[in-house]
Amino acid sequence: LDGLDPVAYLRGIYEDRLDEADRFGYFESVIQAVKKERDLAMAMVEGLLEWQSETGVDNGMTLIGIEKTLEAPLPNGTILRGKLDQQWRLDDGRVIFRDWKTCANFSGLEDGFLLNEQIKMYQLLERLTEPTQITDGAQFVMMRKVKRTGNAKPPFYKAVKVRPNRAEVDSMFRRTVRSTTEIRDLTRALDANHSMEALQYACPPSPTRDCNWDCPFHDVCPLMDDGSNWQG
Repeated sequence: LDGLDPVAYLRGIYEDRLDEADRFGYFESVIQAVKKERDLAMAMVEGLLEWQSETGVDNGMTLIGIEKTLEAPLPNGTILRGKLDQQWRLDDGRVIFRDWKTCANFSGLEDGFLLNEQIKMYQLLERLTEPTQITDGAQFVMMRKVKRTGNAKPPFYKAVKVRPNRAEVDSMFRRTVRSTTEIRDLTRALDANHSMEALQYACPPSPTRDCNWDCPFHDVCPLMDDGSNWQG
C-alpha cells in the first residue's frame, strides 16, 4: 500500500464488493449492510489520517516491517512463531511494534493492556531471534467505531505505549515453554491411545457456565461420562 491513498484504496474495496453484490443479485439487506459498513470505515480512516496529521503521532518514527514473521526454537523442541503487524524504528535506534485496535470505547481496551500477552510474546520472539536489537515494547493505536457525527463525543483516536520489562519477558518465556510442553505431551498421549479412558485421563473436561452457548458438544459431553453409546 506504500504510496497509495488509504481513503481511495478503501473506497475501491467497497466498490468491488458492491459490484459483486449487484452481479450475483444479493439481497437488498446485504447490500445495505455493506454500505453501512463502508460509511463507517470511511469515516474512521478519514478521521485517522486527520488525527495523525494533527498530533504528529508518527513523527520520529520510520516503518521498517509489515506482517513480519518471526520463528525461534524453544528448549523443548517447539518452534515458536509469530507475525508482527508493524515494526517502527525510532530516531534513537530503538524498535517498537505497532498494533491497531478498533473499539466502542477506550476504557475497555486500556484496562487490559498491562495483562496483554501479545506484546510480551512479540518481544520474546524479538529477543530470541534478534538479541542485539533494542526493542522498546509496543504502541497500540485505538480507533473508536463511530462516524464522528455531531452527537459523538471525542476523542476518537488514541495511542498507548506498553513496555514489558525484562522480568515480564523472562516470565513469558518460562510460561510459554511450560504451555507448549503440556500441549506436546498431551498430543503424544492421545496419539498413543485413542480409548475413552485415555481421553478422560489425558484431557479431562472442564465445564463452565458458557458451555450451553459456546460449545457444539454441549449435549454430547455428559454422555461420555454416563456410559451411554455416545458414538452412536
